Amino acid sequence: MAEELSAQEVFKLGCAYFEAGVEAYQQRELERAKQYFAAASQAFSRLTGADEMLAQCLMNLAACISEQGQLADAEKLYRHALTLYDGVEGAQADRAHCTMNLATCIHQQGRLAEAESLYRHALTMFDGVEGVQADRAACIMNLANCISDQGRL
Repeated sequence: MAEELSAQEVFKLGCAYFEAGVEAYQQRELERAKQYFAAASQAFSRLTGADEMLAQCLMNLAACISEQGQLADAEKLYRHALTLYDGVEGAQADRAHCTMNLATCIHQQGRLAEAESLYRHALTMFDGVEGVQADRAACIMNLANCISDQGRL
């Protein structure tokens, strides 16, 4: 019978999978990145107090899936990540970034009014957070594109 891993070993394993997923994603190897992020998600979901890491895994997994055109599945993962971030103290920047990604996913599905609302919400979340100027600028650009797509710009 296999020996059960300690919480610390599971955490280290999750981190290793996560880092491998980031590397694969940066190399544009989306299938491999998805496998690593899914494995990391499984590891972190076994742990108490690892909601922030699990949310990051789900957000990155959603990005991979979204890039492959699986927008409905990506939307579910972004929403799950957001519920996890809600319980994490000090994760406002991550929560805002996830909200912006969710808005983009919904925008790509043609649900423009909902996407606009989420972009605006992400912008308010970015307010007061240091070091997110580039993300805030991207969100403003996405919001402008969404408004334009609605014929209002």
